[in-house]
Amino acid sequence: MYTDILPNKAGCDSIISVNLTVKYSNSQNVKVNSCGPYTSPSKKYVWTTSGDYVDTLKNKGGCDSTIQIKLNVNIASSS
Repeated sequence: MYTDILPNKAGCDSIISVNLTVKYSNSQNVKVNSCGPYTSPSKKYVWTTSGDYVDTLKNKGGCDSTIQIKLNVNIASSS
């Protein structure tokens, strides 16, 4: 909670109170091995090939949480 005093146009003091909450975003790196298509944590994407991917979710504070995914897809042979 912060308070500041400013003079208004009439020369009188105006008191401003600000209840400030700072929210943080965060990020995470994960390695995933999959035997077929992989659905991202947000459920927005389905990846079928190995590679580096990024997905974004909202964290508890309502800020973006970025997940960097190193995906290895191993397709099983049918023979």
